Amino acid sequence: MAAVWAFSLSNQIWLFALLFLAWAAFDIVTGESSFVQRVTRREQPGTYWLVVCTWVVLSVLWLIYPG
Repeated sequence: MAAVWAFSLSNQIWLFALLFLAWAAFDIVTGESSFVQRVTRREQPGTYWLVVCTWVVLSVLWLIYPG
């Protein structure tokens, strides 16, 4: 949580992009994602990949268009 506050206060959007990329990588390794509710690759593959791809796309967009 401290990292999120630091990123927000410093107005460095690319740091959020790195955080989201790390989140996506962790989700791929574990096979589950938790945002509003837990979604697993085995039980809800479509929703799982939609969530993971969303994190990746947001990260790429924030790295390309930081402001």
